[in-house]
Amino acid sequence: MRFDDIFNDIDHKTADRLSKEYPVLKDEQKERLYAMSKRKFDINNVTENNAIDVSGVEKYRRPKWYKGASIAAAAVLLVAGIGSSIKFISRDGRTPAAEVENSIVETTVAVTEAAENTTAAEADADAIAKEMTDAWLNYYSDIYGHTLEVDRSSVVIKTIDDLDDRKFYRVTDPRYPTWEDMKKHCYDICDKELGDMIINEYQYAKEEDIDYATFMFTKDDGYYILADLCDTSFGIKWNDEDVKAEFDENGNIIAKRVFTNHNMEPEHIIETKFTIVKTANGWRISKADENPIFIDSEGTSNETIAKELTDAYRDFLCDLHGGNLEVDKNNVVTKKIMTSDGFEIQREYYLVTDSRYPSWADIEKRCYEIFDAEFGKVVLDNCMCDKEEDINCDTFMFTSDNGYYIEKSIHDASNGPFDWDESSVNAETDENGNIVAVLHRSDINGNGEKYTVETEFTITNTENGWRISKADEKLCD
Repeated sequence: MRFDDIFNDIDHKTADRLSKEYPVLKDEQKERLYAMSKRKFDINNVTENNAIDVSGVEKYRRPKWYKGASIAAAAVLLVAGIGSSIKFISRDGRTPAAEVENSIVETTVAVTEAAENTTAAEADADAIAKEMTDAWLNYYSDIYGHTLEVDRSSVVIKTIDDLDDRKFYRVTDPRYPTWEDMKKHCYDICDKELGDMIINEYQYAKEEDIDYATFMFTKDDGYYILADLCDTSFGIKWNDEDVKAEFDENGNIIAKRVFTNHNMEPEHIIETKFTIVKTANGWRISKADENPIFIDSEGTSNETIAKELTDAYRDFLCDLHGGNLEVDKNNVVTKKIMTSDGFEIQREYYLVTDSRYPSWADIEKRCYEIFDAEFGKVVLDNCMCDKEEDINCDTFMFTSDNGYYIEKSIHDASNGPFDWDESSVNAETDENGNIVAVLHRSDINGNGEKYTVETEFTITNTENGWRISKADEKLCD
């Protein structure tokens, strides 16, 4: 349906009500509204010249992040696959998800039954998340051999493809008398889909089907586990004792837990995001998405990098577009400007006297300390800074021999600086090694209604260090 069709069949009563609720804007209001809309449009179309000429209306370019402007850019959604933690399990069992400490306490059957009998309405999300995630870590410790009881004197040597001899211990753990018991416990912790994935990923075989990838095999007197898995425990455990969990919109429990692998250079912190669902058999883990939080050569985590740069982003944009720049309001320059359709308008500018940015070159320098080359150019281009002789309707700032100036109405009309709703930053690493973080800022619009803007940052490691390469905004529901 075209936009014009919306009002085709409107009745007189409704039309009268709408005309009273939404009166015709004054010329000044229309100019301001147009200015914000056009600036927003321009930053989202940085590669094209999409200027729209409107007779008698002064043209502005409000920046994308201007406080209170409509949000048009869609955030990039990062969707992790179900059970991505499996990727951290290598064939030799030496990767983070397989390295679990021997001393982890066994999850009792009573705790599992209690969790299964808890309804969603009565559930203690923190307690359930702790029990299930502890059980998850315990199970991986068991299934990859570090905490299984074995008889090291009962050894079977298998020659694989006539090339490699592999040693296996017989499993004597009373908790898992058979491989079927091991499989059953998997489904006490995971839902069917994730459980199937784990069991299918685990390299189990019958004796006659052993190959180079086999972790476990069964024979008439029991089942055996690869000796290397039992002999290479590196002592992994959760970094946090307490678990903070929450319910999502579907009634599932979401929790994150972290462990540090001290045996990798540099050290890696692995964060696992769990989704725990209520099934017919009780609470079960349906997703366990691992995210490596890499520590750089200076020992800085991606959370620290993300917080530093997103705070710098906030401060820099508040300087340019939030009225934070120090100006001399007694030093005002008036410029006569001709519009493209022949109208002459007057525009006033303040002299900028901010000691942090003595010249426009200092603003440019600071910009490229925060943004990469491509995005930094977008940010600077949106400031519409011209030389004095090149001033036109779109000029936001201009430079002259005695300094640089900012357009008076934009500086004064700013809604002021903003801050993030979050005091800390949760960051993840994507498949390209970039840091991804999401932050929110909330405010109240002219109608007294609260709104929240979500910004998803992509932070890239450039030759000059970490820099913001994307900042995609969207208006939250």
